[in-house]
Amino acid sequence: MKKYIQQAHRKISELYYKNIQLSVSIGYAIKFDQCIKIEDVFKEAERDLYKRKILDTSSIRNNAIRGILQTLTDKYEVEKAHFNRVQKLCLMLGKQLKLYKEDMDELSYAAILHDIGKIAIPDAILGKPDRLDAEEYEIMKTHTTKGYEILKAADEYSDIARYALTHHEKYDGTGYPHGFAGEEIPLFSRIISICDAYEAMTADRPYRKAQSVEYAINELRRCSGTQFDPQLVDVFIEHVIPIELNENKSQ
Repeated sequence: MKKYIQQAHRKISELYYKNIQLSVSIGYAIKFDQCIKIEDVFKEAERDLYKRKILDTSSIRNNAIRGILQTLTDKYEVEKAHFNRVQKLCLMLGKQLKLYKEDMDELSYAAILHDIGKIAIPDAILGKPDRLDAEEYEIMKTHTTKGYEILKAADEYSDIARYALTHHEKYDGTGYPHGFAGEEIPLFSRIISICDAYEAMTADRPYRKAQSVEYAINELRRCSGTQFDPQLVDVFIEHVIPIELNENKSQ
């Protein structure tokens, strides 16, 4: 189905009406069990269609989400740089995993919005130039549920809210907020978790200078299988980091 959808998108992108390029959103569902009513399958396809509409950048109309993100990045330049680089790293990893175009679109949107819940964190905590104490850290952790609430309220059909909620879950089940483990954690959340941590380690923060790439690689390896998905860590270290380093050298 995904291959057929890709073909349809490619053909439709070649169509123009009075110099306007046409686009379409396509949703689908598959009936695996005779007990499932066909009406329910249609409803599932419709839900998928609405999700695709939201992920289609040409048809995103949710100005509220954009406004919240803009407010957050305007106040904190560090967060803006963080969002953009995490998005870039996620797409590089997604490309190495050979994700389909529509999945890459969803991953891109999830990556840029994964920390949107930080808008609900007090400025004194979010902009603190020192490390957070235990109480402040507990408040900071609520950004995952806050992000989920914001995104879910904006669009009840989108999975993006789920990724915002679960990107701090750990592979061994010791993360937050629900203690999910392994493949209970959505793939995109596992991808964001690695890219988020690597970006945080290798970028300047108000309370410390950026760590070296070597340090970050050692930390990813040390936490492989506990905090991070080990297979994704291997791909990230072997392929994504060298590509980004080469890109930085050529700039």
